[in-house]
Amino acid sequence: MLSVRKAFRTAAVTEEMMSEIFDDPGSAEQFRSSSRILKGLHIKGQVRGEENLVVDGQIDGPISLERGVVTITEKGLVRGDVVVPELIVHGGLAGNLHARDRVKITPKGSIVGDVTTARMMIEDGGYYRGAVDIGASR
Repeated sequence: MLSVRKAFRTAAVTEEMMSEIFDDPGSAEQFRSSSRILKGLHIKGQVRGEENLVVDGQIDGPISLERGVVTITEKGLVRGDVVVPELIVHGGLAGNLHARDRVKITPKGSIVGDVTTARMMIEDGGYYRGAVDIGASR
């Protein structure tokens, strides 16, 4: 019985964490069904795909997604250019970004590089340095 309680507590913490990271429950579900670069992994090279990607480790190289959302967690770091529909940054991105739909930088997130996007949101505490071209991606 103790292990069942522990499992429920763990699930509750996970749900609580997800509610802090994502604006809506659908986004939390996207997070669960995403491909993940886990903490401790360091990838050098190009990452391409057509589904959601969560970066909790480090990527040195370009990222290109046709569909989906890239989420860089607080411990995640990407060094390279990124071309995606949507990017949510809780960690760090050092490179140029082309996000077709939206960019969101959370309070602990940072982007250093030029951004081209339709919409950009920088929450209080988020850091951005570079040129911005808003509306050009439509």
